[in-house]
Amino acid sequence: MNDPIVATPFTPSPDEDEREEIALLLFDNPAAKTECRPIDEEDFGSSILIEQGDQLKRAMRLLHGVGLAAPQVGLFKRLFVWQEDDGKATAIANPVLFFPALVEYRNDYEACLSVPGTKARVERAASVTLEGRELTGEPVSFRLRAMQARIVQHEVDHLDGTFFLDRAGPVARTLARAQIDKIKRRGLWRPLRVFV
Repeated sequence: MNDPIVATPFTPSPDEDEREEIALLLFDNPAAKTECRPIDEEDFGSSILIEQGDQLKRAMRLLHGVGLAAPQVGLFKRLFVWQEDDGKATAIANPVLFFPALVEYRNDYEACLSVPGTKARVERAASVTLEGRELTGEPVSFRLRAMQARIVQHEVDHLDGTFFLDRAGPVARTLARAQIDKIKRRGLWRPLRVFV
């Protein structure tokens, strides 16, 4: 049985040519279930916060993800990045989701970089409004539909210590856990690592 890996929160390197290795927390690591704290007002616009956002964007791209939340790399702040439809990577801090008065739901497959080799069907709102702040502190708002709405709901869940498997139905959850057990038996259950 593998001991859970606790990632050390990454910080900007003093030398721009140095890259730091980060390991994603796997979903069965208790630290991955930590509810994140809001980013403090005085941290907005700081070089540390902006660099952490840039590192999350680089990690997401290198891992071929469409979203990545700070707690997945051991940084327990309400911060995530996602890839917009135009391919732009966007960081948002202290996000809040708003749902329409009449919510339409869609059931579709989701996967997660912290649950490698596994997917499951999850029901999510088909559209949401996402509000939060840029890392400079400027307020932002996005009206999102379809896959973009699904991505940001998935990432906000991470900030609350929730994984997509927690939202999957009982059959989907059982099948996903069987897949994870199979991966573990093969000795392949380990965190993805990337240099940012």
